[in-house]
Amino acid sequence: MRRILFVCSGNTCRSPMAEVLLRKKLARHASEWAKDTVVTSAGVSAISGSPASENATAAMKHKDLDLSEHQSRLLEAADIINADLVITMTRNHKKAVLALVPQALHKVYTLAELTALAELAHAKPEQAKKYRDMIQEVAQKTMELTLLLDQLLGNPPDIEDPFGGDLAEYEECARSISGHLDTLLQYLDQSQNQSQDQSQDPPQESSHSRDQSAED
Repeated sequence: MRRILFVCSGNTCRSPMAEVLLRKKLARHASEWAKDTVVTSAGVSAISGSPASENATAAMKHKDLDLSEHQSRLLEAADIINADLVITMTRNHKKAVLALVPQALHKVYTLAELTALAELAHAKPEQAKKYRDMIQEVAQKTMELTLLLDQLLGNPPDIEDPFGGDLAEYEECARSISGHLDTLLQYLDQSQNQSQDQSQDPPQESSHSRDQSAED
């Protein structure tokens, strides 16, 4: 089974339209893989449970497609991990997807990028294959680096969003941020001192200069 995920901002306009449009095209496609393809959508800043926008619903109705039951979903890391192909509407959406799951680089494209790659594969298949191989290699190295950082740093916890919580939750969030900032200031102090020490070190005399002096 192939899973395709469309991503936009609020999951109320672009990605749900792309979702139902692709489903319709797949239903008309003759190949077996089309029948086994699942299409979903989500938004990087969606408020879960919101309906599709009025105009998106109207535009799809003109194509005999129904968005009246659509409910928006906030994009989660699991959505990206479980998808075989993630298609975003913009480069900023792509950045947001990769910020959640950096190792997904090999399967995340904007819709326009994917179209251009398909056209390149048709016109210059060797060049397109080279590009895909490079992306795969970078994705593998990104995954290795992510795992290494988790091992070295112990996968430190995020700063949780207190939105919607009571005053105590906001105060706890502030304490957490303040503690992190104290450590950050110590690190910046140390880095600055090291930079100053390095800039004050006398330049090292090269072996060539020493040899030249000896000859003189």
